[in-house]
Amino acid sequence: MGLGLLFLSLEQMTTVTQPLRNYAPFISAMQRMENPVLGIFFGAIFTIIVQSSSASTGVVLALMSQGLLTLPAALAIAIGANVGTCLTTLVAA
Repeated sequence: MGLGLLFLSLEQMTTVTQPLRNYAPFISAMQRMENPVLGIFFGAIFTIIVQSSSASTGVVLALMSQGLLTLPAALAIAIGANVGTCLTTLVAA
């Protein structure tokens, strides 16, 4: 049941992010994520806000499935999500 809910949530994130394919400011921001430092920073900040690297990774997967993120940008954001998870622990401590 848990695995089914995981796939259902990924499908929902894909559906929700679909309107972003035509939103020019979002597309230009995602194109700037080619800079790895900016991608890592964005991933860390987003994970600190959401407080879940799994949720951040799910959003990255949804954006990649829509064609809004390239592989290098997604990897940079995923690394930033892992860094953000560590920072969330430091903030909680």
